[in-house]
Amino acid sequence: MLTTLSSVHTNDCKDCPCKYVSISDSFFTLAGSNKYQEIKNRIDANPSLVNKLDDYGYSALHYAARENHVSVVRLLLSKGGSPDNNSCGYHIFTYLFIFSSLTSLFILNIGATPLLRAAYAGSYESCEALLKAGANVNSIDLSFHDGRTPLHKASSNGHDDVMVYLFQLLHYSLTYLKLIRSYYYSMVLTQP
Repeated sequence: MLTTLSSVHTNDCKDCPCKYVSISDSFFTLAGSNKYQEIKNRIDANPSLVNKLDDYGYSALHYAARENHVSVVRLLLSKGGSPDNNSCGYHIFTYLFIFSSLTSLFILNIGATPLLRAAYAGSYESCEALLKAGANVNSIDLSFHDGRTPLHKASSNGHDDVMVYLFQLLHYSLTYLKLIRSYYYSMVLTQP
């Protein structure tokens, strides 16, 4: 039986036998292999596993989303999985964008979010579930220093269905921003 250091172990004791787990039994491998019931059982026994990160900064949600295991993605989200988990060596930054004279503040996630991995792999249903759970469509992936968004990831890999879906969401977001800007102008111009 092949063994490896388990990323789900939190005790630093080098001699602890539960630190060694079969690769095929890893929580992350189970998520990437669509093992719904095993994932559910482990989360029920240890809820902190939902957002636990492996040695690369990925959660089980990253692996399930990338492989388009939608039932596992929805399970993880329903148990508190973060749709914007991006701990691949980077943290959240705040960017300031200026649209004409309207200043808007946006939080952009950088690093590899589950949405970025799903878009890259063309996992349409996972992208949809993550976005419905509040994933940031403007996430920026700097884990590979490419600075690409989910739309870039989907389009560069020929995932037209994901690309169209993301583009429609972005178009809606821009339309909404234009409405906010026009409201802002009307309020500023009508003030005495």
